[in-house]
Amino acid sequence: MGVRDLDADHGDADPRRAADRADRRGDRLGEREQVAEQVVGQVEELVDLLLGHDERVARANRSHVEEGQEAVVLAQLVGRDLPGDDAAEDRGHLARVARRAGRYRARISATPLPTALVLPRDGRVPERRLHAPARLAEAAPWREPYQSRFVTLGGEVERTAWLHFCLGHHVEFLYWQITTLACDEVSAAAARGDDAGGRGWMARVARLIRGSGAMLHYCGAFAPEVYDPCLRDSMAAERDDFSGDMSREFLRMMRAKAEMVEALTAAGHLGHQLQSFRAAERYWHRHHGQVVTALHPGKSLLREKIERLQATSDAFDYRAYVDSVVRSDAALADYDDYFGVRRSDELTIDAYWTQAVEKLGFTHSHLALAGGHRADLMRGDATLLQIVSERLDGER
Repeated sequence: MGVRDLDADHGDADPRRAADRADRRGDRLGEREQVAEQVVGQVEELVDLLLGHDERVARANRSHVEEGQEAVVLAQLVGRDLPGDDAAEDRGHLARVARRAGRYRARISATPLPTALVLPRDGRVPERRLHAPARLAEAAPWREPYQSRFVTLGGEVERTAWLHFCLGHHVEFLYWQITTLACDEVSAAAARGDDAGGRGWMARVARLIRGSGAMLHYCGAFAPEVYDPCLRDSMAAERDDFSGDMSREFLRMMRAKAEMVEALTAAGHLGHQLQSFRAAERYWHRHHGQVVTALHPGKSLLREKIERLQATSDAFDYRAYVDSVVRSDAALADYDDYFGVRRSDELTIDAYWTQAVEKLGFTHSHLALAGGHRADLMRGDATLLQIVSERLDGER
């Protein structure tokens, strides 16, 4: 998504190694290419499309989606900056995506503000159902327009940047929550020796990671020159060490991934399931690197803050700073504050579903992606909504 000031070492399944790398990739996330063949105009059409899945997969066996054919063993996660020539190419791709997305937005009078996001306080996908009759006129807090108090929107260019950046992160947060749930299911299957169940959930994990990687292109589908003055400066105003390592959803997902890898490794004969996971992680990092390089190829806010602290004290302890400051309750609250995330103990699975459908529906209404990436996004969205729908039905 965002960029260097939002990256949180997404792909390292060991959270300790992820923490060590936070200084190298501080904060990111992002967007991209080619006109979509179809614009989903109504929520009903989106739901039908996303829950339809691949025609080759029987409806009763959706959780056992066939794994990708890639058998790529990840020797080193790809999270580095791209070479200069690639950076220039990525900026060109990003500009084309922004122009195409702009043609869709031209159908409305002005670029709207993103809306707030409501997530469970405990970070778990809710299970409680809504038993009172739903009222259409009842105001939902996630439908309230939101603009960070640190963001200045001077015109349509800035409004477009803020819409994509904020809404895109909201969708990523949902992806991370559902990915955490799916990783937990893989770990549980490994513990009970359920190879078939583990394969089905691992296929879902891989699809969610790839969908998240494709969604990154939405986050940065705006003029790259707007990023620093409009977005990066506003993040620095929230806090000068702003980092994706301050996302509650990201940190929980990283722990779940680490536990999943440990469970599969301990099971021995189930280690082959990690191949699709590692291939998906590589996919995510490749797309993340493209977006980061296009928007801000320089150092992250966190990296800059670390270097300032190191320059003033030879005794500076990076590990202690990450544990006590970057991942403090105050930092996590600041991160929520910037993106308009509200935490609730009362969120129902019904409201969670509706919020997810509305946010996904809006992104699809004006997102332009190449065919392959669009397919990855749609499969990821379908998997996300399918898992939520199973909780609505009381089945997992």
